[in-house]
Amino acid sequence: MLLAMRRKAESLFRAGQCPGCPAAVELAVLGDGAMSALNRRAMGVAGPTNILSFPAADASAGARASLALSSAALARESLLYGQHPLEHLARLLAHGMAHVCGFDHGPAMDAFAGELEAEGLAFLAEAAAEGAEETGSAGATQGDALRHA
Repeated sequence: MLLAMRRKAESLFRAGQCPGCPAAVELAVLGDGAMSALNRRAMGVAGPTNILSFPAADASAGARASLALSSAALARESLLYGQHPLEHLARLLAHGMAHVCGFDHGPAMDAFAGELEAEGLAFLAEAAAEGAEETGSAGATQGDALRHA
């Protein structure tokens, strides 16, 4: 899903619709303790957060951005917002990707992240449909796709 989002970001960058796009994005999935420590070091904020974004150090070829995702925050927020965890994961990754592509919070970032989120959800639905075909299931809805992805 993250790779699909990065590819979408790259196509939007080439179309002049975002400030930048890293050549690669690495993802670290952390628990609350590790995320709290990272949030304090990177942002000067106590406690865990859902996702932290670290843009590439420079724009040279091969530059790598990093995202740190809290699995515990993902689980809590999915319940709080009444979202399937994969839907919320797509939202968080899209938000983080928008930051590593050069956006600050605001309407432009929201629109860009929305496009990446849609790309991530489409990827999940396609993967679930392929899995359903392999197992002989038919007529899966998007909700089924998310439950089985």
